[in-house]
Amino acid sequence: MTFTSIGFLASTSAQPEELSKGLDGRIRKLDGSVPPPDQSGQYAQGVLEGSNVNAIEEMVFNMDMQRQFEINVKLIKKAEELDQAGTKLMSLPN
Repeated sequence: MTFTSIGFLASTSAQPEELSKGLDGRIRKLDGSVPPPDQSGQYAQGVLEGSNVNAIEEMVFNMDMQRQFEINVKLIKKAEELDQAGTKLMSLPN
């Protein structure tokens, strides 16, 4: 059996600086430069990292956004109906 290296795990501890993830999936400083590597972190095989997303909060947020979207769609439909009714009223009789 042969092993092939397909990538490296890199870490950084750019604590005083803000980082952002670009469209290419790479993490950079806000000025576009790459933070210096810091390999002082400890990694353990077979251990899972906890998620930073609260599933219940996200579900409630998504439900709220869905309701707001539905209300906006209804508002647009009502505005269209009012516009059509106004056009019908203002049209000249033949």
